Amino acid sequence: MAGLGQPTIIDPRKEQTQGKDALHMNIAAAKAVANIVKTTLGPKGMDKMLVNGVGDIVLTNDGAMILKGMEIEHPTAKMIVEVAKTQETIAGDGTTGAVVLAGALLEKAEGLIDTGIHPAVIIKGFLKASGKAMELLDNYAVEVTKENREVLVNIAKTAIAGKSSEAFADHIANICVDAALEVEEDGKVDLNNIMLTQDPGQQIDETEFLEGIVVNKARLHSAMPEKVEKPKIAILASDISVKKTKNKASFQIDSADKMKEFLEQEKADFEAMLDRILDTGATVIIGTKNIDQVAMDYFQKKGVYAIRRVNEDDIKAISRATGAHIVKNIMDISEKDLGSAELIEQIGAFDLGKTYIRGCKNTNTITILLRGSTEHITDNLERT
Repeated sequence: MAGLGQPTIIDPRKEQTQGKDALHMNIAAAKAVANIVKTTLGPKGMDKMLVNGVGDIVLTNDGAMILKGMEIEHPTAKMIVEVAKTQETIAGDGTTGAVVLAGALLEKAEGLIDTGIHPAVIIKGFLKASGKAMELLDNYAVEVTKENREVLVNIAKTAIAGKSSEAFADHIANICVDAALEVEEDGKVDLNNIMLTQDPGQQIDETEFLEGIVVNKARLHSAMPEKVEKPKIAILASDISVKKTKNKASFQIDSADKMKEFLEQEKADFEAMLDRILDTGATVIIGTKNIDQVAMDYFQKKGVYAIRRVNEDDIKAISRATGAHIVKNIMDISEKDLGSAELIEQIGAFDLGKTYIRGCKNTNTITILLRGSTEHITDNLERT
């Protein structure tokens, strides 16, 4: 083996950093991430404007949202982003504080490393400090029950502090507490039972919470019923429209009678598919995709309430609350796939109204109707 030289393990075209240089580089990346969100903290904190590749704009001071909107490549910086994501998942707030604290700890660690202390010793010190901090927090913790409304409101106001909607903190905090208490069971709150629906064009202090589900969709035809009591609800995740052939084909029609016969047969086949839905007993159709004009007119004549292009989150909430199954193939639908509620109705003008689903079968679902002068404000209010 003598004279063969040192085997190549690392691509010589790649840059390699070791020892303290690598530590300082990684710490610098983490501190850079912390510095990005640090300026959003406190009463003088500023919002960040995020613009994506297609020009969509987001105004926010939420640390998790800011970091999620940035295309971070450095592996250590990505780990700091994960800190924010974990904080958001567990607590729903405090993402900026968690990132800034991580950056500050690494800054102190850097100074200790420069004095000659080994990183393993610093890690042991951080772990001991973390244990002591948890012990102190447990000692300071106060048990809060649903009877302590004032404390709950103050907790909500703390989460709102520093956000652009802080001027309306009292109103929003009370709505949040009312919503949580409404769906609370045995001291636990299932956030899946609280829906958020935006209604731009009004004032933030007009934000309200309503029992049931509110979908920002109006019925498709003015002659459809405005209200359906004890509805049988079908959720369809496919287009309800005349299907075009997948393969290119051509055939010749040599007379007006044959053309009329062809169109009548196409209509009959389509109406047979629509009848397949209605034969289950469905009185309300909720579609995730398009419902074309022919289907719209047919449902209207049958006295059926229908809405279309409902977003995925709303569909899942409706399915969970009403017990309706999401059906992907119309020909597979059956009575067992239908959900139920006490009432479905439209409130508001025909083309601008919203659909309200009340008395849901499975859960005590409520909706917070977020209001603000523009979509940017209601977006920010939802993130709050």
